[in-house]
Amino acid sequence: MKNHLDADKTHMETDAAVRGYFFVTFLALRVYFAVLKRLHENELNQKVSVAEVFWELRKVERIRKPGGKEAFAQIPQRAREIVDVFPEALPMA
Repeated sequence: MKNHLDADKTHMETDAAVRGYFFVTFLALRVYFAVLKRLHENELNQKVSVAEVFWELRKVERIRKPGGKEAFAQIPQRAREIVDVFPEALPMA
């Protein structure tokens, strides 16, 4: 957790806050290693890092058109390549 999530120090005052902090950190760690596992399964872990996956996917924007219809704004090429590995990342794609 310390290296991948920068979760080495906490400044919580109550036991409940510390438990909540580490629970959320644990969930984030599970997501991190699920992404890493998928990269490994597709033999991409030497080419793409987990941080790069999140960085590229954060560039994708969903917009609402008049009438309530949703669509994605233009998706960068690198993000499209990552979506091919993680199709559930963009459920409307």
